[in-house]
Amino acid sequence: MDKAEFKTKANQIIDDASEKINELEKEKESAQADAKAKYEESLKELRSKRSELKSKYEELENASEEEWEEVKKTFDSASEDFKKGWNKIASAVA
Repeated sequence: MDKAEFKTKANQIIDDASEKINELEKEKESAQADAKAKYEESLKELRSKRSELKSKYEELENASEEEWEEVKKTFDSASEDFKKGWNKIASAVA
């Protein structure tokens, strides 16, 4: 996968992360008061992980040829971290 393709994929991952956060925010609105705190804590964690994804994407945008592979790996790692966080939260609030 070349740089342009990877950047497109990375943007899609960030967009998907935002959609998942929005979905959880909607669920929070219909939750009972005691569950709202749990949702908010989960949302805070996911927002932090999304911020990390965005930060890693910025690094992708500015990476030199020499840095590319390493920066790509760190983005992939941040992406996996978000997915694990989402899966943990999704199973906890389900």
